[in-house]
Amino acid sequence: MEVELTLPADAKPGECELVAITDAGRSAAFKLFVDARPLTAEKEPNDGFAQAQAIHIGETLEGTLHQPQNVDVFRFDCQAGDKLIFEVFAARRGSALDATLSLFDSRRQLIDTADDLPSTNVEEKPPTNDWSRRDTRLEVTLPSNGMFFLILQDANDLGSSAHPYRLHVSKRP
Repeated sequence: MEVELTLPADAKPGECELVAITDAGRSAAFKLFVDARPLTAEKEPNDGFAQAQAIHIGETLEGTLHQPQNVDVFRFDCQAGDKLIFEVFAARRGSALDATLSLFDSRRQLIDTADDLPSTNVEEKPPTNDWSRRDTRLEVTLPSNGMFFLILQDANDLGSSAHPYRLHVSKRP
């Protein structure tokens, strides 16, 4: 089925569901993510520090880990004390990606890393297979001025056209 969808100009950012109703019945709900931020395409090659793609805080990057052991590396400049949030939206949108994020300073020293989103169920022991938790979010206060590198990769070194993502890069107030 091919669907053309036009959202109203006042559509609020966030998740909404799309359901198709035909003579055969009602489809399962498909989650759509409405985003008002500007999209920036991930550009290859960006597979290492030397090839890092320059980005700006406030962008949403759209890309794919296109092959096994692929990493996407982004660079940006910021100031000491800046509070940043990096959030991957992939599994929540049906991607096979099991995202991890790692942040490095200009000397290529690891500052912080993040893997799966935490469970919202405090009673959950052991964890269930909630695949949407494979996305990740990294919140960090930068320790110095200068250039930083953010690496996005699959936790299992997988990659293919089935591994697309959106990466929100924002400053926390």
